Amino acid sequence: MQVKPSKFNILSRSAKDPTKVLLYNTLRDHRILFEDPELDPYRLMEKLQKEESLTPKEAEAVPQLKGMGILLDDDVDEQRLFENWYFNKIKERTDLMQVTILPVMKCNLACHYCFENEVRQWNRMTPETADQLISYME
Repeated sequence: MQVKPSKFNILSRSAKDPTKVLLYNTLRDHRILFEDPELDPYRLMEKLQKEESLTPKEAEAVPQLKGMGILLDDDVDEQRLFENWYFNKIKERTDLMQVTILPVMKCNLACHYCFENEVRQWNRMTPETADQLISYME
């Protein structure tokens, strides 16, 4: 089966030493520092996308990179993997409450897309409301 690079990979070549490349997978939170010039991740990803043959060293690295989610089987739906991760780890978490508090509505950015531009109020949250909010969250 063919493999493909994850769309969540970020590659960055060292400015001080161009033989060193950092690969970070943002979905799996894996980081690898490639220091071997014979194993250049830029070239490896290009070969995989073009379905070119790999060197023995590149072929040896493929199973490890697959295990880390950096490479995936072609039939893997990575968008679905992300949506499942988001649903299970973020949206449905019950051990963590995420709250956005706006004690003052004095935003002066006036972004063109903001829904508050037409209804912006210049009020402040009262100390009583702040106390009630803190009590609720505790």
